[in-house]
Amino acid sequence: WPRTALYRRTAGRPQPSPPALGEVTVRHIFADRERNVWFGTDGQGVFKYTPTPFDLFTTTDGLAGRMVWDVDRGPAGDLWIATRDGLSRFDGTAFADVPGPNGRLRQELIPLHWTRDSPLWVASRSTLFAYDGSTYRSYERVAGGPVGTVSDVAETPSGAVWFATLQGGVLRHDAAGFTRYPTADGLLINQVRSLTVDAQGRRW
Repeated sequence: WPRTALYRRTAGRPQPSPPALGEVTVRHIFADRERNVWFGTDGQGVFKYTPTPFDLFTTTDGLAGRMVWDVDRGPAGDLWIATRDGLSRFDGTAFADVPGPNGRLRQELIPLHWTRDSPLWVASRSTLFAYDGSTYRSYERVAGGPVGTVSDVAETPSGAVWFATLQGGVLRHDAAGFTRYPTADGLLINQVRSLTVDAQGRRW
């Protein structure tokens, strides 16, 4: 896609991105509680829009990796950032490395999601990790097959967590465990890149 296709709309016509983002490929956009906007990039680190000017944070500031896949807010209001080289936590002042047990989170991490009752879900290319604030659980095989690559995570009002995967359809996790929904259950294709839950609790 065009590398300069980021626009900000206020009043009137959309305006192109400021020069700081003119040659940057943006992969993820996230707004925090203070209305700062965070941009995860493909190889340039993460930009913070405050709203003016942009602040750039990279590995020299403690960010785990320069390719940022996802950003989410934690229960304490801090930001958690999934990168190609691991997981970082930003408390508003500094970045902290989140290595996980035996350094297992020091790898490419794609989506992450803090649920309403606080467990954090974060996925590598082949493993799902769940963090409850004190311990990590890892899942490599669920619902009769490998987890595969999880590309997105969403939560329903009931607390069920849904995972889009690139090989095995979608997964659902609730108190009963994991359930898989592939094409045999009506899904058009088993390669799912994104999902969301609307205000009525419907999964898209």
